Amino acid sequence: MGLLEVENLSLQYETRNADIRALSNVSFAVNPGERLGVVGESGSGKSSLGSAILGLVSFPGKIKSGRVLFQGKDIALMNDKELEKMRGEGATMIFQDSRASLNPLITAEEHFRDVFRYRFGKESKQASREKAVALLKDVGITDPEERLKQYAHQLSGGMAQRVLIALALAQSPKVIICDEITTALDVTLQVQILDLLKELSEKKETTFILISHDIGVISYFSERVMVMYAGMVVEEGATSEVLSHPYHPYTKALIASLPTGEKEMLNAIEGEPPSLSQEFTMCPFAPRCSRREDRCFSEKPPIRVRDNQKIACFFDI
Repeated sequence: MGLLEVENLSLQYETRNADIRALSNVSFAVNPGERLGVVGESGSGKSSLGSAILGLVSFPGKIKSGRVLFQGKDIALMNDKELEKMRGEGATMIFQDSRASLNPLITAEEHFRDVFRYRFGKESKQASREKAVALLKDVGITDPEERLKQYAHQLSGGMAQRVLIALALAQSPKVIICDEITTALDVTLQVQILDLLKELSEKKETTFILISHDIGVISYFSERVMVMYAGMVVEEGATSEVLSHPYHPYTKALIASLPTGEKEMLNAIEGEPPSLSQEFTMCPFAPRCSRREDRCFSEKPPIRVRDNQKIACFFDI
């Protein structure tokens, strides 16, 4: 049994014009200390998956089938108190826009004080400050006492992201979901943040689920990768194996589109991602696939195993 298990999860947003199928039969599990990368184009369902894991799907979203198990317990069956505890001590999420995730009206120290008050109850300002300083040092922030006095607009993007990571660590969660947390950072800061998360994973056995559209980031950070397309998992396996020997045509196309420095033109994937308002009875990637055959338009490929990798494709390409 994994620390966190997702079983055949399907998520739908029921709107006036159409039902949007954000996730379709997604299954995976993660263990303590594991680093899982989730990659795919915008609209592939990555962020919806992160929200669904924490039970944060807002109206008009609705879980249509499947379940999320945390330490063997279905989060849908948890009462409010259990769910609140799971979201703090069990799993938490760090969002993309670091400054927007911080309250602009209060200092960094007040953010920490709020978290500590919720977790540990009432305690002195000095005790809260000492814990906050220790956490900021853990995430590599210099002069933490001064940073605690600052507001979100006074922090750089990288500094604000480190504050968010420290806030996430304040409750010692077992799972941290990171949603595109390196997108707004330059390459140097990206590497620093990813190295920091790796270190935390190894020292504290924290499990990380890193959501990103950037294969380079996924390659650098994750031990295992899950490729998503149109709300579905199309390939999964060890990161080194999937990226060096991809079997699904979509994974191959994503990797081929990366800049190499050896060519002037990038390889773009033909066409557009499909509308999620339709229920797929065929391979959703078929209209854009260079290897498509008639069968791809009449049947939906099941997940199968090939050389320790899971793929949703009929053919050995």
